[in-house]
Amino acid sequence: MKKPTPKIYRTTNWSSYNQALIKRGNISIWFDPKTQWYAQPQGKQGRNQTYSDTAIQCCLMIKSLFRLSLRMVTGFVQSLIKLCGLNWTAPDYSTLCRRQKHIDIAISYQKSHDGLHLLVDSTGLKFLGEGEWKRKKHGPEYRRQWRKLHIDKLINNHIDQDPTLKQDLKLLQTIPSIGERSGLLLLGLFHSHKFEKASQAAAYVGLVPVHQLSGSSVNKQSHLSKASDSKIRSVLYMSALTAIKYNPHIEALYQRLLSRGKNKMCALGAAMCKLIHLCYGVLKHQTAYQRDYLLAE
Repeated sequence: MKKPTPKIYRTTNWSSYNQALIKRGNISIWFDPKTQWYAQPQGKQGRNQTYSDTAIQCCLMIKSLFRLSLRMVTGFVQSLIKLCGLNWTAPDYSTLCRRQKHIDIAISYQKSHDGLHLLVDSTGLKFLGEGEWKRKKHGPEYRRQWRKLHIDKLINNHIDQDPTLKQDLKLLQTIPSIGERSGLLLLGLFHSHKFEKASQAAAYVGLVPVHQLSGSSVNKQSHLSKASDSKIRSVLYMSALTAIKYNPHIEALYQRLLSRGKNKMCALGAAMCKLIHLCYGVLKHQTAYQRDYLLAE
């Protein structure tokens, strides 16, 4: 008996699909100034805990959400507290490591069409929509002053206030296949590291090939080094898929490698590396991308 043919689902509503993917990264973090951030005395012998379970749970949720190490969580939460104007301190990494063994992370979640809101208040930690949470706890007529931190808005405001960052982002977006999200990520990459050559940037991202030249696996197939953060490579991978259709330089490179017998993944890796070189070039020379530049060669 033959197995039934699996169904193939094709996306037809691309605009709605793209907006849904964008909203996955739309995260707002809310801090209520009345939150019990520090632990109350328990009336027992010994030293009292400094931070409440809510504070530890908040840090651990952010750690899981952004895939941060414990030390990075401490710095990230402290920066959020500072931006919100609150007179709190973030738990250190040793406290988080010790307390996470005894705290159960139970985050309630309700589906929302307008992005996610991380709420930290006296009732604990929740994932809800802004309107849903207010109506559920306080009723429709209740007004409460929140200190809202919208990360995307802060990033955009910071770039708008810095002429250099604003100009560099525009230059990156002149390259076909580099959009807003990938442009912001690459902008952070090139401004946080001083690369002397484009090849250094490609090596940092992990896009240089690794060859086996000794040992029992001398004939093993070459592969990318993948030495850095995988998030940058995943964004470059999606950009490369677009570039092989709409970027003339990368399309020519991709087709040339395929004609030489290279497989598609190898050609895509070269396209990702070429994207890094193009980004480095437009930022170094402060010149917008030119479609006809050396295309004849």
